[in-house]
Amino acid sequence: MRLSRTTSSRGHLTRATLLLVLPLALACGDATGPDESFENVSGTFQGELGGQSQGIALDGVFELQLVQNDGQLSGSSAVVGTLFDGVTTLPISGTSTVTGSVESGDNPSVSITTTSTTCPTQITTFNGSYNSETRQITLTGNVDLTDGNCDVFLTFPGFLLVLQR
Repeated sequence: MRLSRTTSSRGHLTRATLLLVLPLALACGDATGPDESFENVSGTFQGELGGQSQGIALDGVFELQLVQNDGQLSGSSAVVGTLFDGVTTLPISGTSTVTGSVESGDNPSVSITTTSTTCPTQITTFNGSYNSETRQITLTGNVDLTDGNCDVFLTFPGFLLVLQR
């Protein structure tokens, strides 16, 4: 930066300050930042729920209903199915409220947290992604089954859910 010799030192400081502040202000741009683009992941998704833990087979359907507001998700989920230990078949069902988030951009990361409607202390988190082309959400997390006292009696660890819209 070059300052004129005919101005006072105070003039130099003022001019120098103005010259330095102007490029910084131009570099900052809009204070709100760039617009973020979010994939539309709202809607109803459904997928098979199947696996085995401690010799007990789980067979069912998982349904996820999502409402989206930019990067925030809310909604509900429901499970209907059976447990089978080789002798006895036990029907199971459950519902939960859902909160979560979706990252901006194509094929974004998705995170949801389910809170059981009958056992509000039963909270489960699933992480995964949304495939923009196939319109699928793929999530992983533990599936815990609770009894009438809200005690976990069976866990399916590292469960993979592939849900189709």
